[in-house]
Amino acid sequence: MNQPYSINEYDQLLTDFCLRTIPNTYFGLKLIKGCGYSEILIAPKYYTIRDLLKLISAQFGSWTDNTVYYMDVNNKKVYINELSHHTPIRDLIRNLKWAYSVDSCIHNVHILYYGKCECALDNQCDECVNS
Repeated sequence: MNQPYSINEYDQLLTDFCLRTIPNTYFGLKLIKGCGYSEILIAPKYYTIRDLLKLISAQFGSWTDNTVYYMDVNNKKVYINELSHHTPIRDLIRNLKWAYSVDSCIHNVHILYYGKCECALDNQCDECVNS
């Protein structure tokens, strides 16, 4: 019978994935809800906006379909479902703000927002509590 792999090997594979595979193959996105809750999402660099929207829906739920946006240079919301779905996400990334400084994070992580609530935890509205 084969001996199971060691935890040290697993740790090394995970480290290699985080340090090599993610930055070479994926874009890191921090999705932030109006109440402040956030999660990291990694999306393959070859994805289009259509693919990204499907991935976001799979991770966060279909209720997010028309609520994902970024803030442009004039601090106005730009909903990504209104952009051409054939646009490569590398073109979208150029418009997104950095989530972390390059000095504090080895990965390029950019910000997208989602949801319709903007309570910022002040009121804990039904939108935040129920989703």
